[in-house]
Amino acid sequence: MSGPPHCMGMYHWKDKHTNDIQDEFINDVEEFDSFAHSHHEFMVNKLYHCPCAKCKNTKYLDPNVIKLHL
Repeated sequence: MSGPPHCMGMYHWKDKHTNDIQDEFINDVEEFDSFAHSHHEFMVNKLYHCPCAKCKNTKYLDPNVIKLHL
């Protein structure tokens, strides 16, 4: 599996001045989700690895749960 599309916004998710979640972060999470949906594991099981800091890319979870983790 090759890496996901460029997702630098996923590392800069909070606006420093307002503490709001940045639109770029939301867009990158959606882009990551679309990328993961295109892979065999998701097509077969409807799950993919969660890349959040807690799961450390080791747990297969439902995409909606993963979005909440991110």
